[in-house]
Amino acid sequence: MKNLLLLFALFPTLACAQKVTIGLNGGAAFFAGMHSDHSFYTRTLKTQVYSGLTAGVMFNKYELVLRLAGNPIEGEYYNFFINNMVFAQNPLQAMLQGNYHKKLAALDLYVGITIGVITYKNPEVTALANLYPTSEFASSAGTGSIAGMQLGCNYPLSRRIDLNFEAEAQYMAIKAENSYLSWSSGLPVFRYHYSLLTFPIMLGVKYKFGKAARKNA
Repeated sequence: MKNLLLLFALFPTLACAQKVTIGLNGGAAFFAGMHSDHSFYTRTLKTQVYSGLTAGVMFNKYELVLRLAGNPIEGEYYNFFINNMVFAQNPLQAMLQGNYHKKLAALDLYVGITIGVITYKNPEVTALANLYPTSEFASSAGTGSIAGMQLGCNYPLSRRIDLNFEAEAQYMAIKAENSYLSWSSGLPVFRYHYSLLTFPIMLGVKYKFGKAARKNA
């Protein structure tokens, strides 16, 4: 929670911005390269729905964006049959993105970097046991950090509304805990670390405020 508050505190004042935007994106996230300090947590990850809400401020060719996103992390555990397991069922990602913009005809192209945090708390283990037969392999809660880069473009539909496309590459390092064995067998809560790569691809819209937004596209 302190990390989330710090991100909001670092978000700059809007008074000096040339343009302010709010946006809504949706798409899919592809996963690769998961690693854990306990090998039995390393499993094939599944493509998941990705959604995000953004607020950005423009200063000349530079933009600072606050993104709040949700991206469930689930995998497949192979035994005698395939069962799902959940790492983060309802995560919240809070990220700051710094972008550099370049105009190309009608397109507004940009590239940038991302830093942020992720936090989640899954349903209680009794609910997990009903949802996931292999819930002993499920995270109960976790927090971590995010680093990445993104590229995208905005296409003006009007002076106020842009169609937005963005592709990202993110690295996440997460401290997690598992309370299933504590609930089922009275053992201590099990703590571990895992990291992974994720590649969200999104399409959405942005609404522009400010004097710059009133100019003809």
